[in-house]
Amino acid sequence: MAEPLRLLIVSDVHHRDADAPPKLCSHGLRLLEPIIAQAEGFDLLVDLGDRIEERGLQEDMGLARDVAGLFRQATIPRIHLMGNHDSYFLNADHWSDILQAEVGSRMLEIGGYRLIFFCPEVNNHRGKYDYQLAPLELEWLAESLQSPLPIVIFSHVPLMTGPLFANFYFHRREGRAAFTNGAEARALISQSNAILSVSGHVHWNTWNNIDGVHYVTLQSLTESFTTYPSPAAAYTVMELGDDISIDVKGLDPMQLRLPKRVGQRRWLGLR
Repeated sequence: MAEPLRLLIVSDVHHRDADAPPKLCSHGLRLLEPIIAQAEGFDLLVDLGDRIEERGLQEDMGLARDVAGLFRQATIPRIHLMGNHDSYFLNADHWSDILQAEVGSRMLEIGGYRLIFFCPEVNNHRGKYDYQLAPLELEWLAESLQSPLPIVIFSHVPLMTGPLFANFYFHRREGRAAFTNGAEARALISQSNAILSVSGHVHWNTWNNIDGVHYVTLQSLTESFTTYPSPAAAYTVMELGDDISIDVKGLDPMQLRLPKRVGQRRWLGLR
């Protein structure tokens, strides 16, 4: 039996000296450091984005250097996605230089899986606009999904959120939580060998399923609205083996053990 592919995942660090309640941003580096220190036993470190809580161009460059200094201590390969807060004053080129790692949409084949790291535009000008996937972004996703391997997709903004009732940030603001045309992406995913889609952004743990594809969102490292007055200190250990194991650590834990979809098996349609 082959060893499972082991991923260490962190999302929504929101590093800044001053808190933005209920985001306890000032705890970000302290909470991130021990996560990076344990990365040795994993195949890949995945950062789902929102590394900083923005202030302005110069301030954000400094915040980016702070958090990148910790990420660069990891001794295993790492992947970084762009979050919306990462994008307001900095761009992917800034982040690539500072992190010393490519930032942007890409694919990686490892351990018998195709991992898709999907980085569409997520700068919605501090929540002024709903998220919308552009035609070229959907085209890139469609091409990336053409593989005989089982596929896992990672994105900052979810491709599916499920109900957002009582979410501190996105209750009745669904267009700021997910892509308004996400159904187009999900249709492409259902027609592929995808087994799982993983995202951050919404600051809570969720699981949904369409056509046997699991859609999971992961809690933020520094969020406190579900764990007040302490930060959630959330990070995730994922294993892809005979099944899918997702273990969210911290004060807002979630454990999932999920079956792997077989091929392109789909649900029967509505009558």
